Amino acid sequence: IMRYKDCIAVTGNCGKSFTVNAIVKILKAYGREPQMCALSGRASSKLTEITHVQGSTIHKLLAYNPLFGGFTYDENNKLPYDMIILDEASMVGGELFSALIKAIPNGAKFLMVGDIAQLESIGMGNVLKDCMSSGVISSNILTKIHRQAQQSGIITESLRVSQGEAAFGKDAM
Repeated sequence: IMRYKDCIAVTGNCGKSFTVNAIVKILKAYGREPQMCALSGRASSKLTEITHVQGSTIHKLLAYNPLFGGFTYDENNKLPYDMIILDEASMVGGELFSALIKAIPNGAKFLMVGDIAQLESIGMGNVLKDCMSSGVISSNILTKIHRQAQQSGIITESLRVSQGEAAFGKDAM
């Protein structure tokens, strides 16, 4: 299994797409292209749209084989990539996450992106939140708004709530 120092998590309710796109642009400038995946086809399509790098579902990345009843890429047959970006990591269950990290080659970098305040996995575990709270991997919480205006009422109030503050602070009314 990959080493913890090769893994980083990025969360927050704003700036994740901006950050992933910036990372991909930097990697491309150095002649490297990460392999990107997500739990759903919709999320992987959104990755492709944002970064212009083909994304896939985790099942497609690991080459799920229904006849074999498992993944082609696993702990004995590692993925041929040196950088994996997993989007919507908060929605990935423990079993699928385990299959993914077992297939990542030692020395490869692994970036998990997701919002720990959004939907959790329908499967076992709360992987992204647990990985971040373990203190074993590097993690970053994004709080700077890039897409909407800084003064947007909905955005600023949602940030307050996610940070444990009362919505509609005293100066909001």
